[in-house]
Amino acid sequence: MTDHGAEAPIGPVLGAPRRSRDRTRVLLVAAIAVVVVGAGIGLAGNGTTESPSGSSSPRGSEGSSASDGPPSSPPEATPVAPTPNAGLGCAPVRLGAPPEFTISGDVGNLPAIGGVATTSAPDPSAPISTWPVPGKDTGIVLAGSAGLIVAADGDACIRYVIAEYRPADPALKGPFPIAFRTLNVSPPRSIVPLGPLPSGDWVVRIVAYFSTGIAGQESANVVERFFRINAGSGPGPLATPETPPAMPCAPLPASAAPPELILAGTRQGEIPGLPPEAGSPTMVEATFEDQLEIRTVGDACARSWVIQADIGETRTSIDLGSQENPTSDPFQFAQNRWRLRELRSGPLQITATMTYSADVQVTRRWFLAVSAPDVPAMVFRASDGSSVPAARGCPDTWEFPSGAGGDRTCTGTAIIDPIQVLNVPAGSPVRLEVADGWTISNWSGSCGGINASDVARADPFFVIDGCDLGGSVAPMPAVFLPRANAPVIRLNVTLERKGVSASVGVYVEIRTLP
Repeated sequence: MTDHGAEAPIGPVLGAPRRSRDRTRVLLVAAIAVVVVGAGIGLAGNGTTESPSGSSSPRGSEGSSASDGPPSSPPEATPVAPTPNAGLGCAPVRLGAPPEFTISGDVGNLPAIGGVATTSAPDPSAPISTWPVPGKDTGIVLAGSAGLIVAADGDACIRYVIAEYRPADPALKGPFPIAFRTLNVSPPRSIVPLGPLPSGDWVVRIVAYFSTGIAGQESANVVERFFRINAGSGPGPLATPETPPAMPCAPLPASAAPPELILAGTRQGEIPGLPPEAGSPTMVEATFEDQLEIRTVGDACARSWVIQADIGETRTSIDLGSQENPTSDPFQFAQNRWRLRELRSGPLQITATMTYSADVQVTRRWFLAVSAPDVPAMVFRASDGSSVPAARGCPDTWEFPSGAGGDRTCTGTAIIDPIQVLNVPAGSPVRLEVADGWTISNWSGSCGGINASDVARADPFFVIDGCDLGGSVAPMPAVFLPRANAPVIRLNVTLERKGVSASVGVYVEIRTLP
């Protein structure tokens, strides 16, 4: 869905046939709805954002893709005759006389079933312990990836649907109820596909809002029903996500407002995310060592997510974490906290899009100024004791014991410092040394030259005659013999100190003396 949960209008509007009692005809109309309007029901669209109460103000905050919340109870109404309605082959209903609706499957020849009613008005805050549990013999079985279809009696116009579910077995514990669908149905229609459920034995709560076709009375006719659905492999232990969430998932009912996202672990405290194209950004100072983490306020779990960083200086994007979940199965993937690893130095725009159900998606942004640590000073030393500073390469990569880290952003040549010349006697070794308590944990070397005609390119160093100076994957001194025909040396080294690791390339030019 697009922002605010708007459903895509179907254009041109197709007049659907009147729904008969013939099961085959119902399935045909449902199939047309799935194929033609699937993209507009809970997936994408630019239609109305009108809530069930008729308000044009979205319930969710800007940048949240979620349908507007229904009113807590329908207003008092005087029965009047309906007026013509521009729905998709449906009929507006008489105010104060809401119709019934049934559910069926979109695959196979499953009979339509009615739901169980309660004596109270629909209340989204009612605990799931108050939900009636229909018997198994009154439910339907959805095999494989089959989905649910809601169909209104008398071809009545449905304009809004809320659906959520919980296990039929009350002994099963979890973040229940689980949001299934929250749909603005635009234009209204009498048959609404909801899609598949995860495997399990479920009690499904569905609330349908019917259209009268009269302004100001859009939400007067509301019907709540409970259904028993056996989906996929049916009853049994609930599956657990491949990677457990950082914190236990909190419930997020279908009628709840979309959750907010914050950036934690900064030196300025918790930073709320900005919706797309909204507000003035607050620049957050950060380092590679900071344990930055995006969190869902309230710890509701997203089922899929995409986190990207746009690097300001290079105008490139990197993936900081993503997970697809095409079926929106909360038992396959679930997470409520995301550590930001492998950052880049310089200005970054972090954009996180978290999907909490098939219809609830939240996008937020943060602006970071990330500083990289200084590369430890190193020198190349000849056997006679003479030495020159090592020229630093770019990027350098850092890892900290906490799991934080990142790479320095390179905006120009891969060699930051001027390459120094070290004169050594022919046949004598050269050693790379590092100070301040750092040790070389592994290294490798090559020799060649610098492309003088294109020194400003990303990496002007080139290897001559396959020159390999050796190396080591274990901590030991970086010592090598230079070659007269390949004077420029590049060593790739990994340095360690107190659990901190830094990897960088360093350069020197060596001239051998007779």
